[in-house]
Amino acid sequence: MSFRLAVVGHTASIEELKEVVAGTFENIETVGIELPDDEKETVDRAAEILRGYLPQLDGVLYTRREPYTLMVTRLDHGNVLARYVDVDAASFVQGLLIAATKYHADIRRVSVDTLNYDTVSRTYRSLEAPMDQIHPICISVDTNAKHFVEATAQAHQKSYHKGLCDVCITNIRAVQDVLTEENIPCVLMTPSPNNYINEIRRLMLSWKAAGRAKKDNAAVRIRAEFSGDYYLNQKTAVQRVLDLSQLAEIVVMFAQRVKGAYIRMGDQDFTVVCDYEELAEATEKFSRFDLLAQVYGGTPYRLAVGIGTGSHLQKAMANAELGAQRSWMEGCNRAYLVYAEDQFFGPIQPNELLFITRSQIDPQLKKVAQDCALSSNTIQNINTFVQRKNSGSFITAELAEELHVSFRTAARIVEKLEKNGYLVEVGRSAINGRGRPTRVFCPLW
Repeated sequence: MSFRLAVVGHTASIEELKEVVAGTFENIETVGIELPDDEKETVDRAAEILRGYLPQLDGVLYTRREPYTLMVTRLDHGNVLARYVDVDAASFVQGLLIAATKYHADIRRVSVDTLNYDTVSRTYRSLEAPMDQIHPICISVDTNAKHFVEATAQAHQKSYHKGLCDVCITNIRAVQDVLTEENIPCVLMTPSPNNYINEIRRLMLSWKAAGRAKKDNAAVRIRAEFSGDYYLNQKTAVQRVLDLSQLAEIVVMFAQRVKGAYIRMGDQDFTVVCDYEELAEATEKFSRFDLLAQVYGGTPYRLAVGIGTGSHLQKAMANAELGAQRSWMEGCNRAYLVYAEDQFFGPIQPNELLFITRSQIDPQLKKVAQDCALSSNTIQNINTFVQRKNSGSFITAELAEELHVSFRTAARIVEKLEKNGYLVEVGRSAINGRGRPTRVFCPLW
């Protein structure tokens, strides 16, 4: 049975994606729908064409976030699954390499769109670049604005002509076309073939999940493997207990989200039993399995996960064990959905892994983590969170939501930081203007 997929985007991107499909998958039929610019007539025409295809489709994949945003305002996909492929830090690194080799540009001075300043800065840090010499211009792309392609191109032109950058890096092909015509050095960021493959797999997993019986049981088998490059200093028994507690808490919160029962099989071994429909809804029909990235980003562990289904619980758990074994053998950081011994679907991989190598964290943040007996990734995540906020301050509830931990755990983190002089109270705020005022904190690193 073939999976019928519509690919929507710029002509060149459609051809790239079709090549990936032909070389990787079997039994996928593709149809391309061109969307070369953001002119109203062009988008309306593409939406009308796609609307005509929808009754015959199993999925729609947009070659970038921008065409997806344009189309969803004009088109209801109904029961047809739709996703988009996006660029990430790895795409930016590739763009920097091309800029250096093709244009011999000073890659410390770039104008880049789509990616925010935080992602760009973290990428430079991961390359061990001297941050006092890095001066990127980050252009925000508002896809809801009229003629956003033209506005983005003009922002790049302004940066280049004012001498603020040596090269422009864009995620939008139409912007690249405009800049190239004006002889402005420009590099197009493109998703990697793996990004395309992963999004297609997620669509197919969701498609398979949609056809399952609603009364099936589900079991999630979770095994954690230690990543040895994580600790800042020689590991201690106390730090190990703290990390295991953090791991268990993330799994418990996942169980709560899927309204399941949590079973601890061992220090690094868990099972969550739940209803199949609840699990499918919480994971967007298995297209987003955030547990993988949460554990990888917030603890020294990575997960091997098996998701098993069955008409009775024993069968679901047996299938989950098969999925976990396969994930483990392939090196973890992935999950497999298993319906039967010969029906494996996946791998489901993290939607976003931290691009920072764990041993490349800022020295000052290392000291904060060491002094407060907290993991380096926890401190890095707090630092990133604070940088994103215009105010630079936060309350404990916001921190708990950002770190995907309970309020109690976030309060303990705040207490450690405040006790060691790395956090200061800068005010008090009543949520929605009512209730007891809560403390507002600002970091001192």
